[in-house]
Formats: sequence, C-alpha cells, structure tokens
Amino acid sequence: MPIGLYHDLVLGSDRGGTDAWAFQSLFALGADCGCPPDAFSPEGQNWGLPPIIPHQLRASRYRLFIDLLRKNGRYGGALRLDHVMTLFRLFWIPRGMPASAGAYVRYQWEELLGILALESVRLECMIVGEDLGTVPDFVRERLADAGVLSYRVFYFERRPDGEWKTPGEYPRRALAVVTTHDLPTLTGFWRGADVDLRRRLGVYGDDAASHRAMEERVREKDGILRALEREGLMPSFTGGSAAPDLTPDLSEAIHRYLARSPSMLMLATLEDLLGEARQINLPGTVDTYPNWSYKSSHTLDEARREPRAERLAAVLRAERP
Repeated sequence: MPIGLYHDLVLGSDRGGTDAWAFQSLFALGADCGCPPDAFSPEGQNWGLPPIIPHQLRASRYRLFIDLLRKNGRYGGALRLDHVMTLFRLFWIPRGMPASAGAYVRYQWEELLGILALESVRLECMIVGEDLGTVPDFVRERLADAGVLSYRVFYFERRPDGEWKTPGEYPRRALAVVTTHDLPTLTGFWRGADVDLRRRLGVYGDDAASHRAMEERVREKDGILRALEREGLMPSFTGGSAAPDLTPDLSEAIHRYLARSPSMLMLATLEDLLGEARQINLPGTVDTYPNWSYKSSHTLDEARREPRAERLAAVLRAERP
C-alpha cells in the first residue's frame, strides 16, 4: 500500500454534533446547505447540514478547517474532500424552505486553497476534490493550479455530442472512478435500478419523466458499448443484444477502459467488485431511503473468496502495473 488509506472528509457537520457545539459562532443554524435544481435532481437537494459562515471562519483564523484537515489526513495517504466547490461557494437554503429558494454564498477560496496546500504537504497526503455537479470552469482551473486531483466519474465523462470520452481524454491530475457512493453501482446503473428508485420516491414528478429517464438510460448503455467497441474491449455476447445484462466480462471491460486513462489514480468500489445492485446513498433524501445502512449481500469471508473480485483485481494490475 504505497499510498495507504484513502479517507473521506464530508461536506459539513450535524447541527447537533460536537463541531457545531464547540464552534457555535461559525455555523448558520438557520440555514441548510444543498444544491439548486438541475437535471440530476429536478427539485434540488437539501443535505440538512448547517453551512459555515465565511467571515466568521476567517475571523477564527480557519481553526476548524485546519483541525479537520489535520485530523482526517493524519493516518492516510489520500484525502477526498466532499463537494470541494464549498471552498469557493456553497448553496444556502433557509430552514424549512425548498431548495429552489436558496442562493450561493461565496467563500475566501484563495486563503482556503493556500491552507489546504500547506497542510497536505505537512501531512504528506494527496488531496482529491469531488468536483461534480454545477462546477464553473474557474473552480477546476484553480484546483488544478493548487495540485488538487479532479474526481472523474465514468458515467459523466462525455463529449458535447454525448459520446463517451476515450481513456486518453481523461486528465492526468485526476482520480478516475466508474461510480461513487452517491450514484448507482454499475449493476444498478445497467438495470436502471436508480431510475426505478427515483420513480418510486416521486423524484421525477410524473410517469412521463421517469419513462424519458429510462429511455435515456438505454441510449447511455448503447453509448458505453460503442465506446468499448472503439477501444477494442467489447466482450462477446450471446443473442446479439444491443444492451445485454451486466456480465462479469462486461464489468471488467468497463473497468479496463477506465484503467487505460492517464489519470494518476483509479478506484474500484467494493460494490462493483461484488456485483451489488443497491445504491449506498441517495443524495437529497433523509428518511425516505436507508442511506448508509443496508447490509452487503456478502459476508466478509464470502467477499474474500469472490471470484469476480479476484478477476477484476487481476485486470487492473495488468492495465496499471
């Protein structure tokens, strides 16, 4: 393990937690943070966490931010910053109001980035910024200047015409992943399980919208198969189906495709190693989905003996020796 453990620093603190108690003047307890309505979440998202007040954080000489970096980066070689755009701006929503009533609040990004760079050097810990969602080009440019690795998800890496980017089009200073804990697993994506889940939870608003989403998923799968074929990675299928079930061979081909990118790091999730279909977390939900609480279909001993995991590990070692 030349890098060591890869830790995750979440976006914020619970308003009833120790951070909010110890640093009471820093938190806007009358607001939540989230994101505005977009194609991914038509109603927007409310994450239920109180935002930090920018000028109060600066007045405190960024003590909370520094402490979080030091305590979370001390025992690993890489640290992922959830929603790294919060170094620049954060979407505030008045408590009790819908996400559409929110607005962006700016932060002192130059000072925060400077502290981040300094602490990462002191800790000898690389930083990965989750730059997904509504991300201005300026933000990614400044993060790259500071040496923060971009977070590139296979599902989203497409050209303007909708076709999947080739592995060679991924940036060098990045961590490449197929999916994340906020998105469907590869098996769930292929089955459209996330579309069905959002339909059942009323995210789409009407049946027509969910039908359009499922039709789009069929087109997305066809696009992935075309990308694999262009790269010479298309596995053979029986029956000649244009969008077959996600077989272990197809899963390996998608991971092999991503592994060919020049990105400094590539990550495979445990769920994809085991062929899980259920999504760990559904952003924007609090009590309507069991976020972070479902059990794996495999025991630890079963996971260790899972042949799909061993095969995929061998594939990744071959592509990224």
